[in-house]
Amino acid sequence: MSEIPTLREMALILDDQAVESALKGEHKEALDAVTLAMALESRHRQTLDIGWPKS
Repeated sequence: MSEIPTLREMALILDDQAVESALKGEHKEALDAVTLAMALESRHRQTLDIGWPKS
């Protein structure tokens, strides 16, 4: 991983945090993490669609 994580790397980190939160019974936090991860992944795909440098 580079110094600044890419959008996809941030989404993967949030996915892991969502699983950990869900296992602890922290369902609101898990949902928030998944929602943000999905937004980051969507933005990642948008940047690829328009030809921006990969993030």
